[in-house]
Amino acid sequence: MPTVIGFNPEPAGFEYEPMSVPVSPAPSARPSLPSSETASALGRRPGSARPDADDEEESPSKKSRADSHPLSLAGGIFGIMGDMWRNVAAIIKEGLKRSQSATEVPSTVYTAQQNKYYDLYKTLTTFAPDLVSDIRSRSTGGSKEVARMIEKGRSRTRSSLVHTIKTAICDWHEFSDDGFRKIKAKRGFNCEESGRLLCPATLDWNDPAVKAGLRDRDPRFPAAENDLPVFLWEDERVNHASPNIGFLRSDILVKALRHILLGPSCADDTGAHDGHSGGTEKPRAGKNNIKHITPAAIAYTATLVHFALSSQTQMAAGGSGGNWPYEKFYRGLVAYIEGAMTPAERDGLLAWWDARVLSGIANDDESSDDETTNPSNMSMLQRMRAHVKQASQTPSSPAADTNTSAPVGTGADIPQY
Repeated sequence: MPTVIGFNPEPAGFEYEPMSVPVSPAPSARPSLPSSETASALGRRPGSARPDADDEEESPSKKSRADSHPLSLAGGIFGIMGDMWRNVAAIIKEGLKRSQSATEVPSTVYTAQQNKYYDLYKTLTTFAPDLVSDIRSRSTGGSKEVARMIEKGRSRTRSSLVHTIKTAICDWHEFSDDGFRKIKAKRGFNCEESGRLLCPATLDWNDPAVKAGLRDRDPRFPAAENDLPVFLWEDERVNHASPNIGFLRSDILVKALRHILLGPSCADDTGAHDGHSGGTEKPRAGKNNIKHITPAAIAYTATLVHFALSSQTQMAAGGSGGNWPYEKFYRGLVAYIEGAMTPAERDGLLAWWDARVLSGIANDDESSDDETTNPSNMSMLQRMRAHVKQASQTPSSPAADTNTSAPVGTGADIPQY
C-alpha cells in the first residue's frame, strides 16, 4: 500500500458540528478507501446527481434582489475568506456569547471548536460590521434570520463560482479531450489531463497500472480526501523528501483565486492589478478591502478546482450518496496550513499568495500603509492626492503668493498615502 501524504483534519480536541448534509464518520488514522460511489465522483464511473448535493450550478446572471443585501454580500465573501461550510448560526451564537461577556475569559478555557467559531465570528464581522445591530433590529429570532441571509449569500456565491470555474478551467490548462469542455462526466480519471492532475501525489499517473487502478476503483490505489492530488503542487511535481516544497503554489490555483477575487478576465494576468476586471465595477478584492490571502481562501480555491476537474456533476459537502468528501478535504487543508505548518512556512506561503493575487490592489479606502512617503518614488496620482490633502490641512494666508506654489509631490511633510 503506498504511503499517504496527508494531514490531520483538525487540531486535537476539535469536534465536528452536526451538518445539514449527511457525512460519513470521521476518518481513522489511516484514511478509508473510497467507496464505489465516491470513486465515481472522481471520474471512475459517471453517475447522476445525488440527493445531498447542496450547490446547484448557477449562472452569475441569475441574481435576485436579496443577493444584493449587505448581509448576503457579506456571506459570499465570508465563505471565501472565512469558512466554506460551517454552520453560520452556530458561529454567530458563539461570537455573541463571547463578545458580550462581562468578563474576559482566557481562550484556554474553551474547546478548540469554540475558539475556532469565535475566530470565524470576528472574521464575519469584518465583512458585516453592522451584524449586531442587524440582529437587534429584528424581533425574537433575529440571529437566525440574519444567519439565514448570510448563509444564502455564501451558498449563492459558491454556486456561481462552481459554474464559472468549471468553464474557465478549460482555458487555464490544455485538455486534449474535446469532451472535457462539453461533458462533465468525461472529466476526472476519464480524461488523461484531468486524471493526471487529480492523481494522488503518492502515485505515478504515467504507470498504466495506476491509471487502470484509479479508473477501476482498485483498493490498492486510494483517492480519498487525504490522498492529496498533484495539482496542489507547483508544476504538479512533488518532492517526496520535502513535500512542503511547492505545496499549494500551483499555477492553476493562482489563476482560480485571481478569477474569484479579481474577476475572470484577470485569471491569466500575473502582474500587478488595480482591483478592476476591465469593467466599471470593482471585483470582490477591491469592494471588500481584501489585503491579505487567508488559509481558508487557498483551501476554498483548491476545493473548487478539484470539483471542476472531477466528473462529479454537483458540488456538495460530500461523504454520502457517492459525492466526494469535499468538506473534509477543505477542512484538512485549512487545518494543515494553520496548525501543521511552521510559522515561517505559513507566513512564507501567505506572502507568496499575496504577491501573486493582491499585488497592486486599490482597496476602497484608497490607501495603503505600505506605500512610500518619498516624493521621488510616488506615482503622479499619489503626488496629486498628497498635494490636495496637504493643501486642505494648511490654513490659507492672505499674504501668500499663489504663483510660488511648490511643485506637486515636494516637501518634507508629504502625508502618507
